[in-house]
Amino acid sequence: MSASCALLYGLIILNTTQSDPLNKAIADRTQYVLKFKELSEADSLNVLGAFLSQTALADNERGSVLETVKSISTGQRLSGRQILNIIGGAISTCEAQRRDLQPADIIRAFAIASNLEYELNLIESDHIYTADLCETDPALDL
Repeated sequence: MSASCALLYGLIILNTTQSDPLNKAIADRTQYVLKFKELSEADSLNVLGAFLSQTALADNERGSVLETVKSISTGQRLSGRQILNIIGGAISTCEAQRRDLQPADIIRAFAIASNLEYELNLIESDHIYTADLCETDPALDL
């Protein structure tokens, strides 16, 4: 279970991914519970698009990422938090390597997080997203 807590205007706000296993003492003191349904595949792509719009990628690169993710993620349902972590992980990796974010970084992070290694290998073999921009990392060979 993932949870976070914040104090806002004298109210304690608890954010959790699962409400069922809450401690009885906490559950008894909870005044309001908001439950959200899982994102549909289309909603996941919309959230991904919203996060991509906040990156330094060009419009055509964002479109390319969205189309590639859409083509390899049939039926995939990621939460907003998972999508945020995928984008954040790709950005952090690039920062650690002191280079600019590329569409390939986000696609690779998405594929790994989504257990789509097979599809990632197909994409790499077709040079759809690597475009021979840089040497491939042997540690990422799947």
